[in-house]
Amino acid sequence: MVGHHLFAELVEHIPLGLMIWHLDNINDADTFRLVAANHQAQRILGFSSDLGWTKSLVPERDPFPAFLKIESPEGYAEIVRSGVSKDLGEIRYRNEQLIEKVFLAKAFPVPHQQVGVIFEDISDRKQTEEALRQLERKLLFHLQQTPLAVIEWNLDFEIVEWNPGAEKIFLYKRREVLGKPIKALIVPSLLQPEFQRVWQTLIDLKTSITSTSQNITADGRLIVCEWHSTSLVDVDSNVIGVFSIVQDITDRQQAEAALLASAIRYRQLFEASQDGVLILDADTGEITQANPFLLNLLGYSHSELLGKKLWEIGVLEQEETVQAIVQRLCEADSLRFKDLSLRTKDGQYLDVEFVSSTYSTGNQRVIQCNIRDVTHRKRSEAELRQFAKRLEQSNQELQDFASVASHDLQEPLRKIQTFGDRLQAKYADTLSDEGLDYLRRMQNAAHRMQTLINDLLTFSRITTEAKPFVQVNLTNILHDVLSDLEITIQQTSACIAITELPTIEADPTQMRQLFQNLISNAIKFHKPNIPPQIKLSSFLLFSFPSVRADANFEILADSSPHAAQCQIQFTDNGIGFDETYLDRIFTMFQRLHGRSEFEGTGMGLAICRKIVERHGGQITARSTLGQGTTFTVTLPIVQQ
Repeated sequence: MVGHHLFAELVEHIPLGLMIWHLDNINDADTFRLVAANHQAQRILGFSSDLGWTKSLVPERDPFPAFLKIESPEGYAEIVRSGVSKDLGEIRYRNEQLIEKVFLAKAFPVPHQQVGVIFEDISDRKQTEEALRQLERKLLFHLQQTPLAVIEWNLDFEIVEWNPGAEKIFLYKRREVLGKPIKALIVPSLLQPEFQRVWQTLIDLKTSITSTSQNITADGRLIVCEWHSTSLVDVDSNVIGVFSIVQDITDRQQAEAALLASAIRYRQLFEASQDGVLILDADTGEITQANPFLLNLLGYSHSELLGKKLWEIGVLEQEETVQAIVQRLCEADSLRFKDLSLRTKDGQYLDVEFVSSTYSTGNQRVIQCNIRDVTHRKRSEAELRQFAKRLEQSNQELQDFASVASHDLQEPLRKIQTFGDRLQAKYADTLSDEGLDYLRRMQNAAHRMQTLINDLLTFSRITTEAKPFVQVNLTNILHDVLSDLEITIQQTSACIAITELPTIEADPTQMRQLFQNLISNAIKFHKPNIPPQIKLSSFLLFSFPSVRADANFEILADSSPHAAQCQIQFTDNGIGFDETYLDRIFTMFQRLHGRSEFEGTGMGLAICRKIVERHGGQITARSTLGQGTTFTVTLPIVQQ
């Protein structure tokens, strides 16, 4: 009894909703009645502790709350009869206050002709995931837009990441440097020992280092760069590479040298700055200097600003806010506001980035405030988001149009083919050689048009007529495809080496289309008089250990890694291609060869990419002209 009481207390206080129904008549799904619900279920669904439903949630005649009707009563009855649990997945539900909630639910059989449902409110988690996705998109955007070079390199000094900022500073394109040793590209030979020392320090201490060094650009110029480098470590604290943010400070160093030589030069730089610069007395908070850019930005003259305090000129809305900011400026060595709203003299508002630093000049402590107008940038970012949304809508409309247009083209094309065949059958003997040639060309063109339409329909149906994901044995799919291609394989004397492939969650029809396209390609693009040699290989990609709970609320610790993705490679000895055209081969209607060399519409690989992307995977290729090609497809084992 103590154990039973303890279990009951545990169920009552777990942070998951739990409800149990009894099926009075095993053969009648309408005889369910609610028999138990823990405290968390009552709190989430809003019914009282004596199991009395509020009318706004569930009628008295209906034992299931609205959000659990994703499964029919018969479905719950089948769980009771079969004794097999069922994941109900993510369920979206809008409560009385019209607030959308997201639940993760699972139904499971309970002894004595009962079924239970355990559910968790994951609304906050979903919001957090979306926020993380938005943050990732922003970080990627800034990585591409920053003027700083972002470089990542491995323990062999080979470059693995090279952003547009690096292209601009060092004048090498990304495709020119990936996989190349960083020392040979941008480090002068005389400085390579120092570079090696810094690298060794990063590896040994697993730390971050800021250093300044000379570098060489693609056109042979020597520049001075500031490197902020951090060692990258894996989960086992093993160093796997180095991540560096690099700024070209050549101009800045020249400016600093000029500033040391002349106060006039300093003034020129101050006045020519394209950011607003404001100098405050750190003790009194009074404005002592303001550059022309800031005066023009805010619409004030020198006399209106000098000697005033910020709260006296109404730059910010509330005097208390300005005083608090100035107090923080005086107390902190540096301060930054990424999003601050300033009011100009004529009442307009500007979005600015505000960065301050406190330092001493002579016997006076001053606060230098750099103010950058980001109003236009923020507007541009908003417009970019709107453009991306419109582009997504446009792509959907284009896909719908392609499907409709393809259907509308079928009927007139069938008539062309039909009458062409009749003309061939009835009047071939009466036509001249020229007439027969015209007829043959017409029939060939109609055949090519039919193939194009079918490929276009196949492409559009990947998403419009997609089937649910189920467990698919890829080995069985492969054997079916090889059976379909048996005649082609015999005609070309192709040799295909296969291996056991995993079972994954996928659309079986689309997996068959994917395999058939890739194998057909490997056969079609073989070298003259050389039989195709095709090899399939498979690899499992593992994820790190996880901790999970079973249906009885017991925590299961999984100490071994489990397969998260599978990678399948299709390798051939065919004609290959120049990897310069890698992106092109996956684009609709793109061909690297004329129709006289190889038949086709240029849709096969585009269809492959769309199928793989629909399954949350990736497809790429490695090839050398004249030496064959390897297509690599990576697919998740379980769909999220």
